[in-house]
Amino acid sequence: MREPDVMRIAIAGGGYAGLSVAAHLHRYTTVPLEIDICESTAGIGNGPAYTWRNPVHVLNGEAAHLSLFEEEPDAFAEWLRELPEAAPFLRDDLPIRNQFVPRYLFADYTRQMFAAACRDESLCTIRVHLRTEIADVEQTEDGVTIALENGERRHVDRLVLATGNPPPRRLFDDVEGAVCIENPWEPEWVRRIPSGPVVMAGTGQTMIDAAVALRAAGHDGVIHAVSRRGVVPETHVYGLNARPVDGARFPSTMRGMTRFVREEVRAAQAENVDWRTVTNAVRPLSCEAWPDLPAAEQRRFFRHIAPYWWGYRQRVAPQVGASFQSLIDEGRVVVQRGRLVRIEPNGDGVHAIVAGAGGETHIAVRTLVNCTGPDLDLHHGPNALLRNVLARGYARSHATGAGLDVTRQLALIDTDGRPSDTLFTLGANTRGAFLETLAIRDIRKQSRALAKTLLRVDVSATRA
Repeated sequence: MREPDVMRIAIAGGGYAGLSVAAHLHRYTTVPLEIDICESTAGIGNGPAYTWRNPVHVLNGEAAHLSLFEEEPDAFAEWLRELPEAAPFLRDDLPIRNQFVPRYLFADYTRQMFAAACRDESLCTIRVHLRTEIADVEQTEDGVTIALENGERRHVDRLVLATGNPPPRRLFDDVEGAVCIENPWEPEWVRRIPSGPVVMAGTGQTMIDAAVALRAAGHDGVIHAVSRRGVVPETHVYGLNARPVDGARFPSTMRGMTRFVREEVRAAQAENVDWRTVTNAVRPLSCEAWPDLPAAEQRRFFRHIAPYWWGYRQRVAPQVGASFQSLIDEGRVVVQRGRLVRIEPNGDGVHAIVAGAGGETHIAVRTLVNCTGPDLDLHHGPNALLRNVLARGYARSHATGAGLDVTRQLALIDTDGRPSDTLFTLGANTRGAFLETLAIRDIRKQSRALAKTLLRVDVSATRA
């Protein structure tokens, strides 16, 4: 039996979100604390975006925004400055804080900072359990009992669901005659595909990452990227800040917000100011306004506006954008607006039939890649813990259908509308509730707030 004055917290998931929560809890606790991180894979900090040690996969944010702790804004940039391995990726003509570096370097940084926290056990002990998955949970009068996939059961005071992005929904079901890549974040998938044309379903960031990785591996076929709207993410510009906008004028409807952004962009362009400064300025305003929007307005965003907003707001690194644009200019990537309606046999490959405004197009290919992004249907997804939490009524889907319904304090809300005092989540699971929850600084902000909630302390008054 543990001492009664020791708080025990379990974290389901050892990706960036799980490590960030644990690191913030370790930093801010003023009471004895034990943290158990259960990670289903063989390593920590290896979320889908960080699995490959591939330099073509670059962070979508400047180094200035990526330190593990908000109160140490230059920590990641300084870490890069001292890291010989980072030197080939740093430009001499720019401050390090304004540069975009490979994602695996950030994963290394996170693991190193986390390891340093684990070594200090003065008040907080952190244990990591690899190849260990929490499959179910049962609420009790004094906490929760977690059930591991191997049948073991443990009692903790609180549980954090840091399960990250789910894989895409299966799209192709092993089409005969083609190599089907259902999850392009599985390591080394590029080695499995034959030469020749490729169809990628989806035109978002996953598609860009997949396309540049495929080309870097020497693949020579034309890549056909297909989506209903054909929206491709824009590219970052080095060193841009936010353009000052009047937050008091920010509307409370989707239609009004769209008009506001367009007006501000036109005003910026009239002054020869880059439009990206407007989206940078609107980002915090949209985050603040989002939770108070009626559910109908939030659903309207996901149904009609989201692909365009993400295309302009969630931009790719400058060097990635330049590489992708060169592929388009050379005809090696073709972006097509339309809907992939069916797959038909075609000799030693298949025909991918795309329905668009001009009718159906038949594309002869040998490889199909699912770049549609995370499957938002948590009720039927691959994560047993999420399925069981929903089935038990401990949680409910958000009204948008994107993630779980949570309070502003990141507590799960059950099917009767009651917030939990033992079950919490962050990151991808909260995208419906808070909209901006996937970027590193979003998760960092949530981690800090969640640590405050779990510990019931004022974080600003604790040690730095």
